[in-house]
Amino acid sequence: SDFPGAILSRSWGELQDLCRDETRRSGRRIGEIIEEIVDEMSNPPPRLSTSLPRLDDSFGGGIPLGGYVCGFEARPKQGKTLTMATIAMAMVQQDVETVYFALEMGGARLMKRMLGHIGRFNSAWYKHPTEDLVRRVVQAERAIPDRLEIVDCPGITFDRLKATATDYAI
Repeated sequence: SDFPGAILSRSWGELQDLCRDETRRSGRRIGEIIEEIVDEMSNPPPRLSTSLPRLDDSFGGGIPLGGYVCGFEARPKQGKTLTMATIAMAMVQQDVETVYFALEMGGARLMKRMLGHIGRFNSAWYKHPTEDLVRRVVQAERAIPDRLEIVDCPGITFDRLKATATDYAI
């Protein structure tokens, strides 16, 4: 009969059968999984410092070497850009090729902020350039290694970003 309870019961049974069949085809024994975990604990991957000690602690000693996508989400003015720029600079200073996907602001605006942070000036100063500002910008630019690439991705979702990031595997 097709009353809601019968339909739900039949659907649940079909789902359980599907899961059981899928487990038999591609499942792994618990012992294999535990062995993999123990091996990873015995031979941990090298880790890279974000230069932010508390964040490194939350990552278990830094970001594991080997192509990771890190993303931060928060309300405006919470420090997302500064945090990610700090991490990006820490990576390139450790000789790691780094791609920064600019989701909320364009690459030029992001670079102005990074240069301001490195050169210790407010990025609002760009509106009224002086010789001192130009000198600071040039000095700050020299501090950024060529291993940093900024890709403009306005409005992209994080899921799409993860898919896009694989195209930039270094």
